[in-house]
Amino acid sequence: MLLKNKYKVFFTIIFIPLNYQFIYAHNVYTRGNFTPKEYAFFGALGIIILSFFLIVLISLNYQLRIAKEKLNESRQRFSDVTNAAEEVVWEIGKDSKFNYVSKKVEKVLGYSPIELMEISIYDILKGEDRDKFQNEMLKIAKSNGKFYKKRYRFIHKKNYEIWLQISGVVINDENNKYIGFRGVSSDITREYYQERKLYFLARSDALTGLMNRRFFIEQARKSFKKSKMEHEDFSFAMVDIDYFKNINDKYGHDVGDKVLKDLAVIMKGILKDDYLLGRLGGEEFAYAFPKTGVKSAKEIILNLQNKINEFTFKINDEKINITVSVGISYLNDESDELSTLSKGADIALYDVKNGGRNKIKIQKK
Repeated sequence: MLLKNKYKVFFTIIFIPLNYQFIYAHNVYTRGNFTPKEYAFFGALGIIILSFFLIVLISLNYQLRIAKEKLNESRQRFSDVTNAAEEVVWEIGKDSKFNYVSKKVEKVLGYSPIELMEISIYDILKGEDRDKFQNEMLKIAKSNGKFYKKRYRFIHKKNYEIWLQISGVVINDENNKYIGFRGVSSDITREYYQERKLYFLARSDALTGLMNRRFFIEQARKSFKKSKMEHEDFSFAMVDIDYFKNINDKYGHDVGDKVLKDLAVIMKGILKDDYLLGRLGGEEFAYAFPKTGVKSAKEIILNLQNKINEFTFKINDEKINITVSVGISYLNDESDELSTLSKGADIALYDVKNGGRNKIKIQKK
């Protein structure tokens, strides 16, 4: 309709002057001021001018048609690409409401594009991730930058949590002012939980779920250095199950494993604040007690021993009671590295093993 109106205006601009020219020439000729040749000349000139404008009009019409076809092709191409892509393509305005979402979103979030066009992105972000998203997007908008592989938790239409990885750019208007964002999102929920599982397995003991030896030593070393630098107390304890080999020999390794798992639960029960606990291997465990003097550490271990002595491990129809021996060392002027404390606690533990077991010894140096 708009194009037709433009044509009407165009023809009016052309024909009105030409019409007046012919009328003027006719009036002049009838009054005898023009000869027939001159009259014919002006008529031919008018036809030439009219033909020129018609050619221009036809050319413009052709160019408009070609441009419209290319625009439709471009739109179709964009639609095909966005619908075929694994990622969700989206655009949000300054008000954080969706201006565009590709059809893929229905597979990822359960909402249709039409449903999302009526809400804000904050309506589907989970809890604290709303503030995280808002703060990060404000920083990016101010810097007129882009963001890459940001991770946020969203709520599916069926009310369960999914993880999306988002990349995008800032949208600016003709005055280079921020008006929104556009980008792509992909569902990484499965990958995220696989990463978490691998993270846990790499740092945890497979049997007890405690820190494994490598990760425990790594974290205890960091804690030791921090305590030494800030002149705070730090204690280290090594715990070993008494006569554990007899349990494995008498009841089998499956029973031994059950005892280790149950013992780990008891040992975790005394953890608080920044305390660390790990399984070093076999029946040997270790604690790191930052901000804890040796007297307090001994009281904690005495409490642990009492809990273990009172606990009966039930294996099928069997009831098993165990005890533990403990060696403790602590941070002093001669402690340069965590390994110094570890060796000291190990020496103290060895002395307890040779001196009757089910006891605690503090290695002073």
